[in-house]
Amino acid sequence: MKTTFIVLFFSGLLLINLSCKKDNTGNNGPVSTDPAVLILGKWQVIKDSIVVHNFAFSDGTIPIPGVYFGTANDHWLFQTNSTVYIYEGGALGTFAYQLPSSSRLLIPSFAWGDISILKLTSTNFIWEKSITSSNGGTYYRRAYLKK
Repeated sequence: MKTTFIVLFFSGLLLINLSCKKDNTGNNGPVSTDPAVLILGKWQVIKDSIVVHNFAFSDGTIPIPGVYFGTANDHWLFQTNSTVYIYEGGALGTFAYQLPSSSRLLIPSFAWGDISILKLTSTNFIWEKSITSSNGGTYYRRAYLKK
């Protein structure tokens, strides 16, 4: 009986010691909540949709409405040097970007460069853009990306 108690006691101490290490952060380590860190890396385009009602950009360009489902090659690649490479629908663009807040992404060279961030986690990124033209026309775009 005494031997059983001693074995159980030391087994319990060993279990407590192994399960409560301070450096135990899981398999992947701690996940950042900083948008500047979360946005970095390659994001696959899942879906990109545009809805237009009597709208034209200031240069006269009329956006084509519809829903685009990304292919395996479509992605947005955010670099630490504030550059984003966007490959979507067979076209590649390189742009400077800024993150002035956790809910805004600026890509100044886009006509619609001030983008609202709806969700940004380590695996999901959803953004949208809404514009009303001088004639009252509307442009709405929402994209779903994932890592």
